Amino acid sequence: MFLFAESKGFLTIRRLQKQLSLRNAQLQQEIGDRQIAEAKLRNLFENAPAPAPVGIFSAQLTDGLIIEANQYFVNMLGYSHAKDVIEQKLLQIYLLLHHCLGNFKLKVR
Repeated sequence: MFLFAESKGFLTIRRLQKQLSLRNAQLQQEIGDRQIAEAKLRNLFENAPAPAPVGIFSAQLTDGLIIEANQYFVNMLGYSHAKDVIEQKLLQIYLLLHHCLGNFKLKVR
């Protein structure tokens, strides 16, 4: 009886080790995929083509806090440095853009 319980416990440990090993491999693959995606995004941020200016930013979904912005986006908002835009909330930026575009429309008319 004792021998059976010991052998059953050993089988449970082996099964759990197998599951853990499989999950570890999945996580390693996921980390690699995310690193590749991050490198592509970083390249887009840092090397946005000059003839086609594109304002790019990254924000947290939870609170809308801007965590990264390329220089063109910073310039679009009338700032000189990314540090002036980073850590602002998207709502603040939206209101600023809405105000700027509203003034632009008034000047065009």
